[in-house]
Amino acid sequence: MPTPRSRSRVAASLTIALGLTLSAPQIAQSRVVDDVTDDPTSASMSSAQSPSAAPGAGLEQADSGGLSEPPAADELLPESASGVYLVRLEEAPLATYQGGTDALAATSPEATGEARLDTDSADSRAYLDHLAEVQEEAGLEIEELLGRDVEVTDTYTHALNGIALELSAEEATALVGQPGIAAVEPDQQWELDTDVSNEIINSPAIWAGETGSS
Repeated sequence: MPTPRSRSRVAASLTIALGLTLSAPQIAQSRVVDDVTDDPTSASMSSAQSPSAAPGAGLEQADSGGLSEPPAADELLPESASGVYLVRLEEAPLATYQGGTDALAATSPEATGEARLDTDSADSRAYLDHLAEVQEEAGLEIEELLGRDVEVTDTYTHALNGIALELSAEEATALVGQPGIAAVEPDQQWELDTDVSNEIINSPAIWAGETGSS
């Protein structure tokens, strides 16, 4: 039969073993947290990537002042025949804007309940002014990223929010995935098959006013 002293030693041993067992996961977890924290790739997102960043802001500039790394040849965007690329920005255009930006009222008919888009309303004009500022800021940040002045050939605000820029395929590819940019695609030119359709739909008599009525 164990003596009181031996019972005390057994209890002390069990307490120590139990304490080590319970603390082991905490020690392991602490090591994992330290490893993640010390990893330089786990640095926090910049304010430009934060959802609360100013609209249109956030294009990251390469350390060299130009393109960060030339993309692989098989990853380049197609060449644009006109040398122009359409850069679509993330903020909604006038036709689909449903509110939530800088206290600007919604303009989308789906949100306003109107039968059609009113492009001349005070709310629409205010939002169009906002998009103009967003596009100007995006253009400046693109110039900073590419390290040169960029020609803006056109801007779009109603059906889509975007800017048309004169870029090389390499420069256009460098913009893909940048904060604030939703998509980049080359300008496409379409050839008209005809500008007269009545012969195609077999209706020359109707176009000539010969409907057969007396």
